[in-house]
Amino acid sequence: MTTSRTCRVAEYLAVRLEQLGITHLFGVPGNHLGPFLSTLHEKTRVRWVGTPTEGGAGQAADGYARVKVADAQITLGEQGIGAVAVTYGVGAFNLLNTIGGGYTEYVPLIAINAAPTYEQWLDQRAIGLLTSHMSQRPESNLDVYKQVTVDAQAISNPGLAPSQIDGALTACLSHRRPVYLEVMEDVWEAHCPAPQGRLKRQERPLTPPRNEKMLDAAVKACVKLVQDHDFDPVLWAGEEIDRFGLAEEFEELVRVTSIPYCTTIGAKSVFSEDTPGFCGVYNGKAGNPDVAAVFQNAGCRIGLGTWATSKNLGGKMSIGDDWAVAAYEGVRVGASYFPEVQLARFIPALKYKIQENCPPPTGVVLRERVA
Repeated sequence: MTTSRTCRVAEYLAVRLEQLGITHLFGVPGNHLGPFLSTLHEKTRVRWVGTPTEGGAGQAADGYARVKVADAQITLGEQGIGAVAVTYGVGAFNLLNTIGGGYTEYVPLIAINAAPTYEQWLDQRAIGLLTSHMSQRPESNLDVYKQVTVDAQAISNPGLAPSQIDGALTACLSHRRPVYLEVMEDVWEAHCPAPQGRLKRQERPLTPPRNEKMLDAAVKACVKLVQDHDFDPVLWAGEEIDRFGLAEEFEELVRVTSIPYCTTIGAKSVFSEDTPGFCGVYNGKAGNPDVAAVFQNAGCRIGLGTWATSKNLGGKMSIGDDWAVAAYEGVRVGASYFPEVQLARFIPALKYKIQENCPPPTGVVLRERVA
């Protein structure tokens, strides 16, 4: 990392990517991207991986992020983030679908888009001269990416670059969703203050007493649901178990409580299917009927990190009086909803409360894994 008080904007962004534990940057090179790629090679250990298409680069970055999140050997500082770099216009538009998918599925991605210079935009406005793959509106790329990211920045002033870069990358860390950085070609070589410290995930600010009360109320409601339905629940592990690295917490919940469990299609194999109590993948009418019987015949169902989508439910009703679902930083138990309850805190709290108040569930022997 640079030790000077200033550095070039290209170096600033390259160093920040390396600090986040990113080892490979995927993308399609272009003239506006050249200064950044040269700096990346000279100043960091991040390796460039060129792909035939921007969409393919986005898919590679998406897969990289998912593997990093799931990798138990991630070293301190690595955050499980993928990064992709393309060039303005058709390149950025070709990448859009992948970034939109990452936004929907909580995959942290950094989309870097190298744009024409300020002078080229002045020529376009003054005489209509288009350069490379410019569009008629300078804001066109930024506008579409605002719809599928948690932060989208167009960087045209090197003095503001550090705050814009740091703000976007911190948003990516905090929300676990994609962000977008558009950098003009003539800004890459301009100087700015050097990076200070490291970026960290910022938790949503909550008033502690209010948060504790909401968590406690959600856990009590879920335990009462189990008690009211003959102590006969089944767990349903969903995509957020994988996205937020909670496989160990879920596995511990299963081990301590002996509650049988299924997974969604998207959460299949997020932890070993040899774990005692595994029944299979539940997918409503579209899945294995034996698994569906186990799931639907339970006294109640508890979804953890589960997305109630048509793909996961296979045509079956998602929420009823005998359902609890914890996802999207909130918990729904029957008709009651408890907002701002984080899954990472809810799972261990539920484990201890069930262990304290509920006997081992009946029918566990009958719910062996469905072949």
